[in-house]
Amino acid sequence: MTEGACENTDRELWRERFGDFYADSIHVTKDGGIGINVSGHVIVMPLQKWHALAKIQHCIGNDQTCPCQDGDACHYKDSGKTKAWPIPPQT
Repeated sequence: MTEGACENTDRELWRERFGDFYADSIHVTKDGGIGINVSGHVIVMPLQKWHALAKIQHCIGNDQTCPCQDGDACHYKDSGKTKAWPIPPQT
């Protein structure tokens, strides 16, 4: 190994295009974190955090006019042309 180089200890699970190191991919780190590479930006989190993130409910119907486009779960339902009816929180 050359000076300053590091050994890659990640285990690749999937790559969009085999042999293309710029392609989107999924890997597991030596510590068990799941890494997802999309367009060259990699996010690594423990499996439990990925699972919790996937459980978040996003905007109903992915409506671009919904006020919840800030990334929070949707708090309104469509009442025609406006989003005026709050959805009660789930318990």
